[in-house]
Amino acid sequence: MAFNLNDLYSVSSGVHIFNYWNPFVTKHDTSSFYNWEQDNLPLYDLEERSLYLWEKLGYPLSSVPGMAYVVSGSIPDTLPASGNVFTSLSAAVDALPDVIRTPTLIEVAVSGAAGELNLNNIRVEDDGVLEIVNRVFAPLSQNDTSNYSVMTDESKGATPYFNPLRLNASAMYSTLSSTSAISVSANTGILSYYGEIAAQNAKAEQRNIILPGRQASGGADWEDLIGYSYIGVNDGTAQYQYGSREDLLNPNNLMDATVGAYDPSTIQEYNDTGTVMPTYITKQLARGVWAGNRLSKVSIQNCNGPIYVRGFIVDGESTTTTGIGVYNSKGVTLENCASMRCTEVGFDFNNSKVNLRRQAISARNYDVADRGTLTTYGFKAVDSAIKFVTDSYVSGCTATFASHFHDYGLYLENSVVEGGDKIPANTMADTFYSDFGYNDVGIYCSNSKFALDGVTTSYNNRTNIEAVNSNLEVEQLRSVLAQSYGMVLDNSKFTYNKNLSTAAKGANTSIKNASAPKSHNYPILFNNNGQHLVLKGGSTYGPTYPVGTSSIDMTHLYNQELYYQNHGFITGQASKPSVVIDNSVGEFTCSKFIGTVGTIANFTNRSIGRHLHVTNNGNAIVRGSVSRTDSNGTCYFECAQTSATTAIVADQNSNVHLTGPVAIYNVGIGALATNGSTIKAAPPLDRTFSFAADPPKNPLQFSGWGNGTFPSTPVLEIHSNGPALAVENNSNLILRDLGDFNRLWSAAYTATNDYPMSSDYATLASSGAVQLYTNPPGPKFYPMAGNNDSAEIYGFWGVSIAENNEYTARGSTSLSSYTLLYDATYIDSTFRTNVRNVSLGGQAIVASKGSSVKVENVHFPMGQANADESFFDASASEAGCSNYMIWNIQDSSRLHASYCSVSGVYPKLAAYTGPRAFYHSGTLAINDTSTVRLTLPSGTPDTSSLPVLDYYGSGVTLSANPLSGPAEAFMYELQKRRTGLDNTYGASAFENRGPFRIYFSVEPAAKALNYYGHTEDTRPYQHLSQGYLLSGSCSASMDLSTYYPALISREHFDASNIISTSGYYYPSSMLPAERASVWLDESAATTFSNAKHCTVDYSATKKLVNIYRAVFGEDGEAFIGNTVGEGLGFRTSNIFDAKRNI
Repeated sequence: MAFNLNDLYSVSSGVHIFNYWNPFVTKHDTSSFYNWEQDNLPLYDLEERSLYLWEKLGYPLSSVPGMAYVVSGSIPDTLPASGNVFTSLSAAVDALPDVIRTPTLIEVAVSGAAGELNLNNIRVEDDGVLEIVNRVFAPLSQNDTSNYSVMTDESKGATPYFNPLRLNASAMYSTLSSTSAISVSANTGILSYYGEIAAQNAKAEQRNIILPGRQASGGADWEDLIGYSYIGVNDGTAQYQYGSREDLLNPNNLMDATVGAYDPSTIQEYNDTGTVMPTYITKQLARGVWAGNRLSKVSIQNCNGPIYVRGFIVDGESTTTTGIGVYNSKGVTLENCASMRCTEVGFDFNNSKVNLRRQAISARNYDVADRGTLTTYGFKAVDSAIKFVTDSYVSGCTATFASHFHDYGLYLENSVVEGGDKIPANTMADTFYSDFGYNDVGIYCSNSKFALDGVTTSYNNRTNIEAVNSNLEVEQLRSVLAQSYGMVLDNSKFTYNKNLSTAAKGANTSIKNASAPKSHNYPILFNNNGQHLVLKGGSTYGPTYPVGTSSIDMTHLYNQELYYQNHGFITGQASKPSVVIDNSVGEFTCSKFIGTVGTIANFTNRSIGRHLHVTNNGNAIVRGSVSRTDSNGTCYFECAQTSATTAIVADQNSNVHLTGPVAIYNVGIGALATNGSTIKAAPPLDRTFSFAADPPKNPLQFSGWGNGTFPSTPVLEIHSNGPALAVENNSNLILRDLGDFNRLWSAAYTATNDYPMSSDYATLASSGAVQLYTNPPGPKFYPMAGNNDSAEIYGFWGVSIAENNEYTARGSTSLSSYTLLYDATYIDSTFRTNVRNVSLGGQAIVASKGSSVKVENVHFPMGQANADESFFDASASEAGCSNYMIWNIQDSSRLHASYCSVSGVYPKLAAYTGPRAFYHSGTLAINDTSTVRLTLPSGTPDTSSLPVLDYYGSGVTLSANPLSGPAEAFMYELQKRRTGLDNTYGASAFENRGPFRIYFSVEPAAKALNYYGHTEDTRPYQHLSQGYLLSGSCSASMDLSTYYPALISREHFDASNIISTSGYYYPSSMLPAERASVWLDESAATTFSNAKHCTVDYSATKKLVNIYRAVFGEDGEAFIGNTVGEGLGFRTSNIFDAKRNI
């Protein structure tokens, strides 16, 4: 910025100070010659003393309200105000009044070492101001392409380097050359030794700290340019002492030998390669401070302001302990000040109130001779309040608050840091950034508050941000390239968009260059840290909520957060979780979790969350909103293409709530809840809170998420090489209100239902869905998308991150107002083929060890081909007949499902069925019995040797009726009544409807069974798991009988008198006594195609499923007795659900 003589807080000129103390008073004796001159001498002496004392009390000695002092190398004898000129700063300070009542200015116009600045016990009262300004100084704070300060890119050998002496900084040079000590109208430019105008030995007096600016004149992205703190210290023996890392390590330079051993270096744990922030580029704008002199120390103690200290660089030269210290003081402003090369502390504040104005920079404050022994601080504040202030001269990206190369970049204890510049509307090019890099800890807070406007950036530290019992409030955050942690909160709170400004929501609408995400404007960016975020000890993390949200549209205030590629990993097990929530609460809005690291072959531990690991009573909310033109609201979790990863884990009584559009893909397991934990996918509010009749108190509006401009549409999509969702060890999976059956079913199916929803809540839920693309685990991975593939790979919308097409609204009116990858033309054969390219079916949901799955009012759009085979097989049919999805409800776990919708309709109207009523081969026409083989033992109850498969499958009329014996009479009559025909088995049309199958636990011995003539055959096991009879006899190795006595066949012994492990095994003998509890309403019973079959125990099967009617009719669970003496007032002993009328 150009020199401005009006840039003052005090005066430009004023009182000529007296500053004289006469120790003697003239006295007359009897010998004195008496005349009027001699008689006045004692009066003159007393007057001088009075003036001095009056001056020290701060009262002006003339009518001009101000005093101006100058520190110069000499005292001119021709100036009338030479009494106001001092040869040292300490002398000028000593001349100050004890109480400053008028504006007082000290201008320092001396080059080289200027000594110390010590202000002790100064009181400023009335209209007083004390201003001490360096006139051999200039800031680098221009940020335009017409009058800029840029870094060169000259070559020293093969390595580009930064040369501050050849800085193209016309504005700074202009300032230096035109600067004057205005109280005496004396130009100080020659003292600055700027550019090439001075001899090399004179340049040794220069001091500067220069940082890369946030914009480049060559058109480079302004947010790319975050880098080193370059410190220029020239002592005449070399061009400069501190420059880039390459220069510091160059043995030809006068270098700091500690750099190689002690400068923090981020090493990526998964491949041991180093990573740093991008360095400067040619013509990159610069910012910082430059002076032709230096102080060795600034100390302000027991003072009250206003006191302004402006434009000073403290160089401790590895001898001074503390650079700039403010103690027990208030009203102190440090403007354009910097500290470097002190042995312990750059800026030290204790029990004080301090404004940091325009620029405040601390760099490389440590003892070169003993680095690593003493704890060092860039900025240290104890029991203090610090405010960073900008003004019309310097603001936005030209302002600087930075600390580099310390143990603590910013250390707060019982203190507050606030201020900064609010992010401007419509542009990020003039945004204020704070910079804390290359420290052990970038920002540390203990019992403190950090509340800066602008963008808080912390990078290349071992830990970027750490807070204990503290409160952190930011507008935006960049935490990148930390060795260990991007942020650690212990009993602390973090919020962003602190001012609830649409300007801070983030302008980015796509990932695009995902390999360099720092190039784009995300409100929250964590990139390439060991772990991005660790919350513990009751911490909270998330967006700022207004006080009273009745008129706030939260969806308009938040855009995508990005958690990109954490590099930490546990050897031989898994990547370290990107985010850990331990006994804390984290809320993630419109978040992108991307972790392509993890393709290491020996990663085996799926119990560690790749992206989100919630434990020890922790709670996480993942909240998406509808993507739109000005933002990208979908939350998604992308992993490396390996089945050995789990995107989300909830452990030890923890909870994860997925709401809004959320997609998880390229993972082994989508989400896992274990040890008493819960995973829930639902709208942003529970239906319980949507009953308010008073419009002003409508909770959907009050939440700020439910009915905003871009509501949090409850859609969940998972693409996995293993279970999409798994719960174990007394854990819970809840899928609720992801769709609205009232809008999808015809009136005939919605009548007298027991599921109340207010209209506003129903609108929110109506566009919801759960879409699963599962695959069997194994060496072959079926990726959802490749690197920068076309926007519609395999016919899907939104699978290419690079093209910003993730999860686009398709505008389907018949099925959903919002869809993910779901194409409304799901019945089209091309689409079914495309589905098969990314999903071959397999286990979709797993509940184990006493866990629970609850499904209420959920829409499953599907789109896969009808898989009506009796067993799952990933490769058997190109048409996808064996590629169904499995809900595996193990041991004593539970499944309760109701109000399900499939493909936009009531489930039994969708085009999904289970297998036929018989095992058969070939094509089975309605009256064709040629492929029906009588393969079961003739003693099979009810059905003899008939190869019964699914009792509710489509049947045939048999030419020869095997149900003619007395043992089959019941089934014969039952079938006749069912179809109205003789000699039939099965339904006249498919009644076993649904795209999913339920698998139950079976005896472990079943895994050893193979159908005769086959090996490694899982079909017998799968048939038993579904509650089906085996299609024929099986065999197993006799060696297994010791482990599995259930395999020893009594039937075979009775026939041959030989003990063997072969024969026919009925479900009744192969299902364990401890079985799952499954309760389904009628809609759910046609969502799982084997559900109805599992309600009967014909043919030595087992009853495994309970089906009920969710209606108020007399046979419905919601019916309440209304007749006196006949059970008046009783409703049901099967179901209790506070959210339903049951």
